[in-house]
Amino acid sequence: GESTILVEGKAFNQLEVKVYDAAGRLVRQEKSAGDQIAMTKGDLKAGSYFFVLEADGQKLKTGKIIVQ
Repeated sequence: GESTILVEGKAFNQLEVKVYDAAGRLVRQEKSAGDQIAMTKGDLKAGSYFFVLEADGQKLKTGKIIVQ
């Protein structure tokens, strides 16, 4: 499946989401422009991951995602 992250209120030149596993290894990186970024499950195994959302080089949000 695919998930979309929507950043409300502003469009950016570059949006980037980085996904890390529990050991801190970068396992996924997606880039886009505008106010949304799509991320597919791809080959991510079930489990907990951490993400960092950046816009135009500034960290907007960090959090945890669960892949089932």
